[in-house]
Amino acid sequence: MEKTHITHVNDGFVFLGHRIIRKRGPKGNMRVVSGIPKDKAKAFAHSLSQTLSGDYSCSKIDKVEKLNQKLKGWSQFYRHTDFTAKVYRKIDRIVFWKLAHWLARKYRCSVRSLLMKWCKRPTPNQAKTWVLFGKTNQGYLFDASLFRLVSSKKLSFRWRLPESNPYLRVEIRKTVTSRYADVAMAVGHD
Repeated sequence: MEKTHITHVNDGFVFLGHRIIRKRGPKGNMRVVSGIPKDKAKAFAHSLSQTLSGDYSCSKIDKVEKLNQKLKGWSQFYRHTDFTAKVYRKIDRIVFWKLAHWLARKYRCSVRSLLMKWCKRPTPNQAKTWVLFGKTNQGYLFDASLFRLVSSKKLSFRWRLPESNPYLRVEIRKTVTSRYADVAMAVGHD
C-alpha cells in the first residue's frame, strides 16, 4: 500500500525510473513529457564519484572504460526522455573534474598539466574531453576517450499500434488451405 498512490498527471509521478508529467507544449496544447528524477540523477552522480575515489593502482584506460560503460548504459536507459540536457551537463561536469583529480592524484602532478596533455577533441566536430593512451591491466596498448552524456542522441518515442506488436511472431506460410468437402470431392472423382 505504501507504493500505491493516486495522483493527477499535472502533479507528475515517477514510474519505472522516469518522471512523467503533463505540461503545456510550445503551441499551447497539453502534452505528456518524461524527465529524469532528481534523486536518480543525484544517486548516479554519487555512484560515479565513488568509482573515481581511490583505487589508484587501476589503469587509466580501464578506469575510463568502466566509466564509459556506466555512462552509455545510463544514456541508453534515458534515450526517450525529454529535458535531459541540464542533467547530462551537470553529470558530465562532475565526471570530467573527478577524473581530472583522480589522474592528478595517480600521476602526482597538477590538473593543469594533465589538461594540456590529454584534454583534446576525439574527432574534429566533438567537444573536448579526456583522450587517453596507455596500457590496460592486461598489458594491451589502447586509447580511450571519456564518453560525454551531452553527445548522446535523443530518440523520439514512437507510438505503436496494438495490431503491429513486434513480439508476436506472424509467419506467412506458403501452404494450400482447403476444406474437407473440397478434398473429399477431389478424392471421390478418381
